[in-house]
Parts: sequence; structure tokens; C-alpha cells
Amino acid sequence: GGNSPSGGKTEQPNQPLVKVETSGHGDTYIVTLPKDSKGPQLVTIPNVKQGQLVVVVHADGREVVIKKAILEEGRAKFLLEQNASVKVVNYTNPFSDVNSSAWYASAVDFAAGRELFAGVSQNAFAPSLPLSRGMLATVLFRLEDAGTQKTESVFADVAKGAWYEQGIAWAAEAGIVSGYGNGRFGPNDNITREQLAAVLWRYTGQPASIISLDNFADIGNANGYVLPALRWAVENDVISGKGGILDPTGTTTRAEAAQMLMNYFKQTEK
Repeated sequence: GGNSPSGGKTEQPNQPLVKVETSGHGDTYIVTLPKDSKGPQLVTIPNVKQGQLVVVVHADGREVVIKKAILEEGRAKFLLEQNASVKVVNYTNPFSDVNSSAWYASAVDFAAGRELFAGVSQNAFAPSLPLSRGMLATVLFRLEDAGTQKTESVFADVAKGAWYEQGIAWAAEAGIVSGYGNGRFGPNDNITREQLAAVLWRYTGQPASIISLDNFADIGNANGYVLPALRWAVENDVISGKGGILDPTGTTTRAEAAQMLMNYFKQTEK
């Protein structure tokens, strides 16, 4: 449960099944939840390919992406709290600086298609630029659709009305991010690989992992407080090494962050 992208376990023994019916179009489904059901219900729809998105189609024709949809073996799984019409749509990113053969291309599609990452302009993603601490908080805030946040207790160096203010306020309140002390958060500081792993680990509920990281020659460079997060991240393939090193204090690029976020979603399918 908690903040994991799968939303936690929702099926109970003998629980009435969710009904999923085609609407006459192969890519659109009518989802009917069990009568008198309470809380989010797990929905599974077939015939979904990697790179495709699932959207809720509202009565006025608006299509809203289901950001936490998990793709697994040709199916999409997600949570709904009310009956809905859902549709499977294709996504093609508009970024001229993301070559379709690049190692990070599918990760950029994943993050941008779900509206978690925006480009630096209409047609540029800037994959090699570093990710900031404020941006990561904002990405998870968008994922949660958390709404307007109280910002009275936001850090002194988080400017009122800044684009990252709401995300940092939400993430700090949830215990997902922390500052440097003395009221500082460093929203524009580049986030390191170990910091990103720590944030995702907290977001998941701080699961335990006992694997060894001794096979990484530079594990001694990692800060002690992030070791539990790094163990979890490596065990679940959220983060991978670079030729025998983990580079825990190295800067995370936007492309690497998109890849780690996609990897994070994939680990929920296990």
C-alpha cells in the first residue's frame, strides 16, 4: 500500500469481480466496478503493448492518462474508484533530441507520456542535463496527483510560487524528501544517484533488503544513511552499475532519472 505505484493489494477473497467489456472499438473498454465497492479496485485490461498508455475518457471527451498503469505480459493493471470508460492509446514523443535507438528512448516515452517529465521546450527533452532535487519531488507529486498543498513549512530556500514549491511541500510532508538542515532543501542542486534511490525507497515505504553491495568497487563512497536504499534499488533493478562501480555520488541526468523511474515501475510487477 502506501505510495507504491501499484497502489497496494486491493483484491480480497470472494470479492466480486470487476467487469471489463469492449465498447465496440478494440481499444476502448467499459469498466464496471462491483456494486457497493469501496476504495480503489484493481482493473486489468488486455491487448496493451509496451509504449502505449491507458487513459480515462470522460463524458466531455477529455482523455486523462492513468499515470500508475502497470504493463505486464500484454495487459495493463491499474486502480479505479468508479465506473469508467478507458482507452488504450499510442504515444510518440515530440522530442527531436531523443533518438528512437537511444538506450533511454523508451524511458523518456514512459515518463513524458505519463506527464511526469516535461521537456525543456516543446520539442526538446535535454536527456543529458542533470536532474534537480526540486524536479524529482515534482515528478512524484505529479504521479500522486496530490492537489494543492499547504506550503507554510516549506524550506527557506524554496521560493513562494516557484514551480517546484508544491511538489517539495508534499514530498516533505510525506517524509519522502528531507533537507540539508538549517532550513535548506537545495531545490536547484543536482540530485545524485544515491539520493534518487533514497527518495524512491522512502516513497515505496522503506522495504528491507539484505543483499551485499561489496561487488561494487566504489560502494565505500556511498553515504551510510543511503545503504538500505541502495541495497533495495540494486536488488530490484531500479539502479544498475557502470562497469563494476555504482557511482552513488554521481549526478543523475534526466535520461537516467527517467530510466530509474521506469525500472521502479517494473519492479512492482514482480
